[in-house]
Amino acid sequence: MPRGAAPSRRALSHTVEPHVVAAFFAALGPVGILTMPAATGADTEQARQALAQAEAELAAWIDAVSVCEFGRATYTAGLTARQRKQHDAQQALDAAVGSAAVDLPTFADLSTLWPGLPTEDRRRLLAAGIDAVMLRRDRDIAARTLILWAGEAPADLPARGRGLPLASFAWPDGRLPPTGQRWHSLERRPRAIRG
Repeated sequence: MPRGAAPSRRALSHTVEPHVVAAFFAALGPVGILTMPAATGADTEQARQALAQAEAELAAWIDAVSVCEFGRATYTAGLTARQRKQHDAQQALDAAVGSAAVDLPTFADLSTLWPGLPTEDRRRLLAAGIDAVMLRRDRDIAARTLILWAGEAPADLPARGRGLPLASFAWPDGRLPPTGQRWHSLERRPRAIRG
C-alpha cells in the first residue's frame, strides 16, 4: 500500500475488527470496563448543574442584553457562544446519563449467541458498548487501535448528521488508560470520528 493511502475496508475487517471484537468481549468480562459504571451520581449531578447554569446564562443574555446597545454582531456572537455552551452542557448530561446505563448482555450469554447473530445485531451490540475506534499507523494492531468505550467519547465528536469541523487527534501518551480508568477521566480527551 502506498504511503499515506488508507487501508481497504476488507483489510480493516480482517485485522481491526477481530481485535475490536476480542477487546469488546474482554470489556464484558468480570472485571471489564463495560461492567463498571461509567458515570457516578456525582458526575450526573455535576452535568445537571452545568446545564442549569448554561441555560440560566443564555436566558439572562436574551433578557438583559440589547441588540441596539451592543450592536448586532456583538449580540449575535454572545448569543451563539451561550447557545453552544448550553448545547455542550446538554450533550455532557446526555453522555453522563447514557454511559451509566449501557445495557449489554453478560459475557457468557453473548459469547454463546455471537456466532449465530446477524451482522446488524452484532453492530448494534458493539455500538452499545463502543463510542468510537481510533486507528493510527503501527505494525502492532493493539498499538494502533484505541477504543473509546461507551461514555468516553467527547461530546463534540463528529458523527453522521452533526456538521462539526474535523480536528487533529492527539493520541494519548500511554497506550492504555491506567487500570480501572476510562479515557474521559484523563486530563486530555481524545478526538475521533464516531463509528
